[in-house]
Amino acid sequence: MQTLLNAGKREEALLLFFRDIVRTPTQELAALQAGPEWPGRITTAHTIHRELLSISHYVFDPSDFML
Repeated sequence: MQTLLNAGKREEALLLFFRDIVRTPTQELAALQAGPEWPGRITTAHTIHRELLSISHYVFDPSDFML
């Protein structure tokens, strides 16, 4: 994904994310691409890789959520 992003291929990176990571069914992916928000998703595609990396560093601590 990062290689695609580095090459400026944001839409390809986004498609990789939906197809191979989220495993979005083909029909649903086609509907996403046809929707009005698809260009915005392409614009922000570079954030997905960063967010995926941050998940691997997260450690759940229940006390963070207690009042």
